[in-house]
Amino acid sequence: MSAYSPEDWSDFLVASSGASAALAGLVFIGISINLTRILDGPGLPGRAGQTIVILANALAVSLAVLGPQHSHVGVGAEILLIGLAGWLAVNWIQVRAPVDPAHRGNRRRAWLLLQFATVPFLVAGVSTMVEAGGGLYWMQAGVILSLLVGLGNSWVLLIEILR
Repeated sequence: MSAYSPEDWSDFLVASSGASAALAGLVFIGISINLTRILDGPGLPGRAGQTIVILANALAVSLAVLGPQHSHVGVGAEILLIGLAGWLAVNWIQVRAPVDPAHRGNRRRAWLLLQFATVPFLVAGVSTMVEAGGGLYWMQAGVILSLLVGLGNSWVLLIEILR
């Protein structure tokens, strides 16, 4: 499998786009079930929004790279632009979210997890454009980490919020 050739990644991209879309749909359902509690909790509306953003980011990258074949520069630019939009969105939400002094450590951990889920897309974009440094393997890491962080946040929004 080539780190810079999207044609070799079609099976992964189909699976990741389906998984991220399904998980995003489940998160929407979970948010609607616990909407009142989420809106009452400091920082929880932002966390819900960030969860949707990282899953949408993984979905958008998967679908963009799955589309008609481009040059490695075009694919890298698509990944970079989508990844940058996702990274900016989650950080903007984080900065604007109210700070609960009792949960300051949780906020830092959540921010760090969001970086793990979004930064690999930025690296993938640049790496694919210059054909050095791992290329689409970084995209794969970003998709997997986005799904894992999305699952973790979903657990908090669905289960932990009720404790």
